[in-house]
Amino acid sequence: MNTRMHLFLKDDVREIFNRFAVCFNVHLTFYSLTMDKLEASFPERSLDYCEKVQQDLGLLPCCLQQDEEMCLVANRKGGPVSYNCHAGLREMILPVMIDKMPVGFIMIGQLRTKHRIPEKIALLWQQKFGERKRIEQAFREAPLFTVQQVENMLSLMTLFIDYIISFNYIVLERSLVFEQIVNYIDQNIGRAITRREVAKKLCKSESSISHTVKNHIGISFTRLVAQRKIRRFEYLIQKDPSLIIKEAAAKVGYPDSLYFSRVYKNSRGHAPGVFLREVNSQYPHSVIDNLAQ
Repeated sequence: MNTRMHLFLKDDVREIFNRFAVCFNVHLTFYSLTMDKLEASFPERSLDYCEKVQQDLGLLPCCLQQDEEMCLVANRKGGPVSYNCHAGLREMILPVMIDKMPVGFIMIGQLRTKHRIPEKIALLWQQKFGERKRIEQAFREAPLFTVQQVENMLSLMTLFIDYIISFNYIVLERSLVFEQIVNYIDQNIGRAITRREVAKKLCKSESSISHTVKNHIGISFTRLVAQRKIRRFEYLIQKDPSLIIKEAAAKVGYPDSLYFSRVYKNSRGHAPGVFLREVNSQYPHSVIDNLAQ
């Protein structure tokens, strides 16, 4: 049985979130600690500009990886984070805390704070489609907010989350242990991670850690660690395709690049070099470098 943690929003709170999204013309998305999108997402339809960037330009993996990275930042900070996404829109992530324990995230997204589309996005579109008019028009149609409006919205949502948690309008269902395991792995992704240290950190037995992982996703603890490291490796490559495999592997705790290649191939079915070539063939280096800025 899948006992994976998720947040449950009572119906009246769901309605308030929905009205918040409609009134402010923003998009709210709820994530677990492991970045699984939860059932509550308002509204369901995305901006035409975001769809063009993510689907037509194929930048969805970059967007998802950036979202994950910023959730980690919010988790470490223990408070909200505001940033510009790759497409030049403002996004905000708020950690949801219950009894001082992070249990998930709320993302407020797709806010335009600038009048001009990022040149890097317009250039990618022009290289692929031979014109810039459609992507520039889609950008201008995105809701425009002032910096003060963004700050006020973030403050309001922070207060609202604290309020509804204090009255148990957001409740935590089932075990949080699996989320804590994944969270610990992600926080220490740059080095070797053992089951023993995770068990000690969470005050659990090693067998309990193994059983928790197996019951939730049907794989071993060792394989879970490998999957999370591979996912971060791919994010680093997408963020900076000039990285060589050895450098990126070292950043996720694999100083032996040959061993990492075997682990990667066992998980993905092909060598990491194949993934690197695919990324390099999709976008020019200069444009990818700019996406991270």
